[in-house]
Amino acid sequence: ISFNSLQNGETIQSVSAGESHSIAITTNGRVYTWGRNGLGQLGDGTTTDRNRPTLISFNFLQNGEPIQSVSAGGSHSIAITTNGQVYTWGRNGSGQLGDGTTTDRNRPSLISFNSLQDWEKIQSVSAGASHNFAMTTNGRVYTWGANWYGQLGDGTTTNLSLPTLIGFNSLQDGETIQSVSGGDYHSIAMTTNGRVYTWGANWYGQLGDGTLNNVKFSPLLVIV
Repeated sequence: ISFNSLQNGETIQSVSAGESHSIAITTNGRVYTWGRNGLGQLGDGTTTDRNRPTLISFNFLQNGEPIQSVSAGGSHSIAITTNGQVYTWGRNGSGQLGDGTTTDRNRPSLISFNSLQDWEKIQSVSAGASHNFAMTTNGRVYTWGANWYGQLGDGTTTNLSLPTLIGFNSLQDGETIQSVSGGDYHSIAMTTNGRVYTWGANWYGQLGDGTLNNVKFSPLLVIV
């Protein structure tokens, strides 16, 4: 496929696929989207499907601040800038945009994170089907969105429309979360010591704890 309006020397550096839409980010930190758009998941200000990559814009970007990474969920999208600002757009029926509402958005909207520590900022994001994760430079994890099967890991099945910190039991001295990823209805995280936590739905054994149909509402250490 081709990308119109690439600047001199600019190339595509990473991509992400959602349920029916796709996102690409360039080496200059610009974002292209295409595919299904009935819920605004392309972020171009419309709900019109696109069969070619379309360049989208982000309001409130600081001077010269590019987009660092993107992640496509089921019918929503999330992006993070080099300064740790997080934007979301698309479907929001379960609060997956993290803006405190359940209103769909067809343009990127800046969201905020409470309780960040001194000098701490968001360094990575991941979108599940209808939920999200954001990890900080201190290895702490925020989650929000759909929580029908405990996929947020906060010990409940209540949907959250604002980013909320979750905890991990049994972390060793100096150990923090290094990466986190959301699936359809379950989630997984890895620590700096290479240990793995899982939580959420488990119909097919996706939690890796040796059981089936045993939903976990909080992170469970499965690889020690």
